[in-house]
Amino acid sequence: MQSIDFDIDREFVGRIVGAHGTGVNKLRDQLGVKVDLSDDTEEKEKEGSGSKKRKAVHQKSKVTVSGTPTSRSSYLLNHWE
Repeated sequence: MQSIDFDIDREFVGRIVGAHGTGVNKLRDQLGVKVDLSDDTEEKEKEGSGSKKRKAVHQKSKVTVSGTPTSRSSYLLNHWE
C-alpha cells in the first residue's frame, strides 16, 4: 500500500471532506484511496508588548491519502509527491 502525508490549513478541511462526506467518498469510490484527516495544533510563544507573552495558535490538519498500487490510486499518489 502506498501513502502520502501532507499538511493543510484547518480551514480547508471542509473542502476535502465535502458536504456530508461527499468529497472523501468520491475519492474513495472513483480512485480507490483512503483519506484520513487529523488535527495538529501548534502553539508558539511570542513576545508581546511589555513583559507579557502571548500564544499564537497555528492550526493545521494532517491529510493521509493511501491506496493500493492500482492505476487510478497510483496516479493520484505519484502526482501529489
